[in-house]
Amino acid sequence: MLSRDEQRLLAAIERRLRDDDPDLADRLAWGPRTPTRWRRRAGPLLAVLSVLWILLGLVVAEGIVLLGGVALLGLAFWMVGGPRRNRARGS
Repeated sequence: MLSRDEQRLLAAIERRLRDDDPDLADRLAWGPRTPTRWRRRAGPLLAVLSVLWILLGLVVAEGIVLLGGVALLGLAFWMVGGPRRNRARGS
């Protein structure tokens, strides 16, 4: 928890940033926008590819191939959903 002096100083810095560059202040306050069109389209395709990769890993009984498919599946979910940030704004 910040002290009152630190809170006052932070509020002054935020006001100056908003005055100097309001677009940057909005981006910093709200985080990234929704996933881009490319990520929304490529994510499901990558998910299908990763499921096929996992099946290949099961068929050839190679753990490293299976692990690669799981990693690709995680990447696909990240591409569609995007990284999560705490978007709460202070008052």
